[in-house]
Amino acid sequence: MSMAALAAPAQAGEKGDDDPKIYNLSVSVNRHDGEAKVKYRCDTEDKKGKHDKDKYGEIKVVLKSDDYKYSGSKWVKCDGDWDTAKVDLEKDWGKFKYGKATLKSTITDPDGDEAEDKDHVKFKKDHH
Repeated sequence: MSMAALAAPAQAGEKGDDDPKIYNLSVSVNRHDGEAKVKYRCDTEDKKGKHDKDKYGEIKVVLKSDDYKYSGSKWVKCDGDWDTAKVDLEKDWGKFKYGKATLKSTITDPDGDEAEDKDHVKFKKDHH
C-alpha cells in the first residue's frame, strides 16, 4: 500500500465555535481501495441554542489525479469535541499511478454548515 502522510494540524478554534473544521492527516491507497485519516470537529445547536450531542455530520473524501479517482464517506458524531476518523476509499475509475494527486475532505454538520481541507500529495515508490 502506498502512503502519503501530511503535517498534523494545530487545534484551531474554541470549543464554543460552532463552525465545523476538518484537516487531512494521511492517505493510503492501492490498486483497488484506500483509506484517509482526518481530524475534525463539528457541533450543532437546537432551536433553543443548546448543543445536541446526538446529531451526526458527514465527512466526504476524494483523492483524485489525472489517472484515477477514489472516494468515500463516513457519518460522524457532532458533539463539539475534536476527534479523528478513518474513511474507507473505493476506486471510482482509473488506475493508480505513483505521483501527484489532490486530497479533498469535506465535513457537513447537521445544520448544513461545511468546511473543507485540500492538500496536494505525492505518492512515491518504496525502495527497500
